[in-house]
Amino acid sequence: MASEAQGEETGLVFHPMEQFVVKPLFGGDTVMWYTPTNVTLWMALTVLAVFALLVLGTSRRAMIPSRMQSVGELAYGFIYRMIEDVAGKDGVKYFPYIMTLFMFIVFSINARTGRSTKGAELIQNTPKKPNPCLTNPRIVTVRNT
Repeated sequence: MASEAQGEETGLVFHPMEQFVVKPLFGGDTVMWYTPTNVTLWMALTVLAVFALLVLGTSRRAMIPSRMQSVGELAYGFIYRMIEDVAGKDGVKYFPYIMTLFMFIVFSINARTGRSTKGAELIQNTPKKPNPCLTNPRIVTVRNT
C-alpha cells in the first residue's frame, strides 16, 4: 500500500493523512458552510445506506423475512437488548438516539474503508495450503501432556 519512491529518498508516495483533508467536490479552493465536500458525500452515502437497510428493508413485512429485513431486525434487536441490559428500562428512552448513532458509525466506517468486502475477498482468494503433518508420513508431532 505505502510504497517508497523509486530513485528518490523523499519517503512515502502515499501519505495516509491525505484522506482526512476536506476538499470541495466541484473544484475551487474555498470551503463555505454550503459547499458540498468529500465529507458531505460520505455522510450522504451513509445516511442513504442506513435508510435503505432500516426503512426499505422492512417496508414489506412478511412472516418469512427477506435478507435485508432480517439484518435490519437483528440490528434493531441487538441495540435494543444492549441498551436494556446496560441501562435498564429507564435507558430505553434513549434508544432512538443510540440506534441512529450506532448505525451511522458502523455504516460510515464500512463505507469509508471498505473493510467488509475487502476482508472477505482476501479470505476467499488465499490459497489453502495442505497441512504438512497430514500429507507427509515422516513428520511426526509430539505433544507434551
